[in-house]
Amino acid sequence: MTTKTKTPSTQDRGADVVAQGSSPARPLAGLLRRLVPALVVLRLAAGCGSSSNGELGVASFTVKNCGGSFSDIAGCDVKQLIATGGKIDMRAVRLSDSGPLQLRSDFPTVLSVTDLGGASYTLNALRPGKAIIIASMGSTDVDRVTMQVDDAAQIAFLTVSAEGGTFTAQPTGDIDGIFVLRDGISRMTLLFAQLDGAGNKMLGRETFATTLSPGLAYQSGKENPTALQFDLVRPAQSGNYTLLIKHTIGPARYKMQITVP
Repeated sequence: MTTKTKTPSTQDRGADVVAQGSSPARPLAGLLRRLVPALVVLRLAAGCGSSSNGELGVASFTVKNCGGSFSDIAGCDVKQLIATGGKIDMRAVRLSDSGPLQLRSDFPTVLSVTDLGGASYTLNALRPGKAIIIASMGSTDVDRVTMQVDDAAQIAFLTVSAEGGTFTAQPTGDIDGIFVLRDGISRMTLLFAQLDGAGNKMLGRETFATTLSPGLAYQSGKENPTALQFDLVRPAQSGNYTLLIKHTIGPARYKMQITVP
């Protein structure tokens, strides 16, 4: 296991709201401080996406569904790395008249493009590397964006979602963090982020597998999360339960102990 650096508890971190996972990370506190006032905003804004002009300044590329409520409200920047195995949705339009454009990849073994119809596409990150996403109208290429794929280095808990309990990061051992649920809390929504080796947030949904220990369950209708947002119900019995998240490709993982007093 990767050696962990000492991480203070939520109470000691002040405004910092990212807890380190299985390897050191640069906190995303400045970004998350803008999100703290209302967790419900994270839910309502999911999928709104964000747009960037192409490298030639002819087209606008909009990315959405890039990894969950947190990722989408924070912005799906095309300059951010996509985690290997992840998916994002993209649409491009010409700036002059908002005409929809077709998309293709110059390196489909790194980043493939699936046509969803209606000038919307899903990008699939298949292996580490760079690929150019080319926007065209008919047989004429009009603009492009360069995107990079890499394995996620770690998964970090976003303590903005710890309002239903007390969170403490664990610097050593198999458990990465302990979340003690408060009395009276019957449901919880726990948010995580996938980070690259420099601690930067990465794009990509459907990048992980999850294991819940017996007694821990999802809220009804939330059983198959595709993003790092886990909507859980309070276990009926007191005790310690675990939520294990592992990237399907690469070393990133996070194991949280959820304690019910």
